[in-house]
Parts: sequence; C-alpha cells; structure tokens
Amino acid sequence: MVGGSALLAHIGNPNEAHLEQARQLLRDIPDPVLKAARDPFAARALIFYLVLDNNEEIRDRQLRHLKETADRGVYAETLKLLREGATVATAQRLPLVELALPTLRRMSAEQSRHFLDNLEVLIKADGKISLFEWCLHRIVTHHLAASFGKAAGPGHPISDLGQVAGDCVVLLSTLIHAAHNQGIGPEEVFAAARRELGVEEIELAPPDRLNLLELDRSLKVLSRLKPQAKARVVRACGVCVNADGRIEPVEAELLRVVAAILNVPMPPLLIDKPERDI
Repeated sequence: MVGGSALLAHIGNPNEAHLEQARQLLRDIPDPVLKAARDPFAARALIFYLVLDNNEEIRDRQLRHLKETADRGVYAETLKLLREGATVATAQRLPLVELALPTLRRMSAEQSRHFLDNLEVLIKADGKISLFEWCLHRIVTHHLAASFGKAAGPGHPISDLGQVAGDCVVLLSTLIHAAHNQGIGPEEVFAAARRELGVEEIELAPPDRLNLLELDRSLKVLSRLKPQAKARVVRACGVCVNADGRIEPVEAELLRVVAAILNVPMPPLLIDKPERDI
C-alpha cells in the first residue's frame, strides 16, 4: 500500500512498485478468466459472470435471461465459467475488466448495444446496484461509447473548480462515505480533500443526499474540466479513499473508475492482498 502523499505524487506517474503489482495481479488471475478476457464471445461472458448474483434464485433468473437473449455462444461461455468455478479476487476485478476492454471494442455497434442492454438487465436483477456494479457498468460503457463515437460532447471547457463546487461535493462525499478510513472521521477526511481541491466553501454531504444517479450527473459535468483541474479533482479523490494510509480493493475500483471517466492517467494502486470473493 502507499500513504496519501505517495498516492497523490504517483497519479499519472507510476513507479516500479506500481507496475510490479500490476504484473503480479495478472499472474495471479486464474487461467480460465484470463483466457476469457481475450476471446470475443468469452469476454462478454466474463463481464456477465462478474455480476452474477450469489443468490441462487436471482442468478437463475439472470442466466435464463442470457439464454433467451444473449448472442450465440455467450450464454455457453458464461455457463463454462460457472462450471469451472474460477474465483476472482476483489483486487483483480477491475484489472480483468480493463484487460477485456480491447476485446469488447471489437464488437460491432449492434453487438455492443445488445451486450450493454443485457448487462443492465443482469445488474438490475436484484433490484439494487452495488458500487462494484456501478464501477463496472461505467467503465465498460465509457470505453465502448468512445469506441463507437457515441461519447457525449464535452460542452464548454471549465477551468474554475468553483463553478462546479456542487458536483465536487457529490463526488468527494460519495467516495468518503464509501471508503473505510480507520480512526478518521468523515468531516476530517473531507477537510483534507477540500484543501487538496483548493475550494474552501464546500461541506460534506450526508449519505441520504447522495445516489449513483447524482454521481453520474456530477461526473458528466466534471468531465468538462480542463486537464489541470481534473487532476486536482482526482488528487482530492485520492485523499478521500487514502486518508488513513490504506487503500482497500473497493476503494481502488472507485478511484480508478473516476480517473478513467475524467481521462486522468493513474498507475495501479498498491493495496493489501485481498481474499477471493467470487
């Protein structure tokens, strides 16, 4: 893991320790899922596999939907991954998705639309969206939209973070409430993030004022920031998840997705080796 100051220093500037952890993560990924990430049909199945519910009834409903609607071969590949029982550690999930993105971008526009429709149905099957599901959906749709020229226009560029203070509050507050900073209160973390951001007259939003739809809207606005301002936002996000000097896998996923959406280069994060959970 790295401390807060080290994390901020390495945004956009990975060192050998970051690169070695990235290589180790890939070495530790089970062969069946690693191979799936590089196969046109299995890559789609892999993304579906990652969002299959642990509840048997919900999972059966998800699989029935894929059997009825997925492109030929995708349902069979999903069942194959289930039969093989390949486990994926929390820290490996997003790197694995990123590894599959070049393969997914080889789909036609129609295949891409159909794939995303199915992914949305699977994610909503249990009536709620987890942070990981949101992360996965956002990074996949972000990259596929860019591949097919369907990314939303950026609008007029923004250089003054004060103009988007409310959107910064939504983003930073969401990260703070989702993070697990030990021994540090949310208000103290927000104060540190606010200093990094350089926008003083903002306050932490309570959890009941936040939701993923608002987060999507705020990220869309923040994507219009000029590069230097975006980097400040991502550094402030780094403070939110790393205030206690520890970055857990879910926190790393959130930070990497925000950086990807804002197009801010970010190295692999040094995090504790997690237990496998899929």
